[in-house]
Amino acid sequence: MGFLSDPGAGSTFWISLAAAEAPARPDTGLQRTEAPQVRPARVLCVEDDPVSALLVTQALGLDGHQVRVAGTAGEALRLAQADPPDLMLIDFRLPDFGGPELHRCLRENPRLAELPCIALTAQATDDDRRAAGPGWAAFLAKPVDLSVLRHAVAAALQPDRPRPVA
Repeated sequence: MGFLSDPGAGSTFWISLAAAEAPARPDTGLQRTEAPQVRPARVLCVEDDPVSALLVTQALGLDGHQVRVAGTAGEALRLAQADPPDLMLIDFRLPDFGGPELHRCLRENPRLAELPCIALTAQATDDDRRAAGPGWAAFLAKPVDLSVLRHAVAAALQPDRPRPVA
């Protein structure tokens, strides 16, 4: 750091910094971290906040997952019925009806009853978990730690994972 000053003419200031290494993924700011090995899956993320949906999509993309996003519970039901995903991530606060209600609708559909679902919610108290009902593969509090999310997704996709309780 330095400066030169010429009275009546002005001053020049400068700073020199050492060059830094480029980030691993400059397009997303996300870096590959250790995550359990799992086959790439088709994931339906039910999230009405575009920024949250983008973060989830990018984080799961690091593991090769294909992520579709639905902004409402109704849209998610239509997409899941037309082309069932391997896993659903469900926000609890949606514009049309809540994540727990969407989860109950999935459990009532024979084609979707065993679909693993992960809750993503700012409502992460024990009371909220009880109110959400049984059968969730994981219950993650927002803001979601992306490493924790990736591990929860990998665990939910394991072929020997416990099936939801009705």
